[in-house]
Amino acid sequence: MQMLCDSLRYSDLDSIARMYINPVVWNETTRQYTADSLFLLVRGGRADRANLMSNAFIACKESDKYYDQIKGTDVVAFFGEDSALQRFDALGGTTALFYLKENEEIATVNRVECKMMSATLSAGTVDKVHYYDSPKNDAYPVVQLPAKEHRLKGFVWKPDERPASKDDITTMELLPGERSRYLAIPEPEFSRTDVFFPGHMEQLYLEIEQARQMRRESRSRQAEASGSHPADSSASLSSVSPEDSLRTAALSDSLGLRSGVPADSLASADSLAAARDSVVQSARQLRIARRDARWAAKDAQDLAKAKAKEQKTLEKKRRKTARLYVIQRRQDAEDAAKLQKYIEIYTKRKAKEDERKQNSD
Repeated sequence: MQMLCDSLRYSDLDSIARMYINPVVWNETTRQYTADSLFLLVRGGRADRANLMSNAFIACKESDKYYDQIKGTDVVAFFGEDSALQRFDALGGTTALFYLKENEEIATVNRVECKMMSATLSAGTVDKVHYYDSPKNDAYPVVQLPAKEHRLKGFVWKPDERPASKDDITTMELLPGERSRYLAIPEPEFSRTDVFFPGHMEQLYLEIEQARQMRRESRSRQAEASGSHPADSSASLSSVSPEDSLRTAALSDSLGLRSGVPADSLASADSLAAARDSVVQSARQLRIARRDARWAAKDAQDLAKAKAKEQKTLEKKRRKTARLYVIQRRQDAEDAAKLQKYIEIYTKRKAKEDERKQNSD
């Protein structure tokens, strides 16, 4: 499997390689995966799953002329133990072209359009395909399909850009490790130091050994938590860097644990452990205080936003009530005017009827 992209970020925390800007992945030289961005999950030293996000496209070379093609909004590809493609799920407006062989010759092309499709592969070829949500399936003889329809929109085949070996990326070679040579150098005795500062170097070597012991215990706990076997003591000793030893020595100096005359080894170790626990506890309390302060500030902001929103809602309700009151007053005035008009018409009509009765009598 080979990959190419503009920007790449890999993290050991989730074992995901995130590729951005025109990412391309080649698998077994005949399959090509492209998308706007591509996430690859690495598990057990091999590719486990790939997420092709936005404008996903899978192209599989069947011959020099024909390519199986799957196009969708997003595609999730699953790989087997040998890092070969085992299954893929295409999501969101999927279009696919599959070329089918008869007597070892490509004779039929199958075009499918659906909302979602899932396919499993066996021995490098599509074994089973499932289509979802009203699929539209058309099959044509290859000779009857126009040449322009042999490629889906967005198809780009980039075999020339595939790095065939590490030399296509860089010709630089890794230098051999020199840890064993440095470990073979005897530790200095500092005999003159003991003349002016008795026990100083003995105390320093004790603190270095304590730092190594803490490192071994930490690695052992991590190995037990992950279920793997801890490294042997020689590997753990060789993994401690001089910077760690000097850092531990500097910590003991800052805490005032080193004296001109060495104390009892167990008492010194206990003092160093107690001082380390005190520093860790203080740092933890400081982190908790900072976190609580951030949450308090966040709560205050949320409360201020809630009050402002409540005030805005109340003001809006008041304006609506005033507007309805004005509309109701206007309607009442119009109704009163209409009523007065009807009264006047009725009074005139009544007067005319009374006058007509008097004249007839």
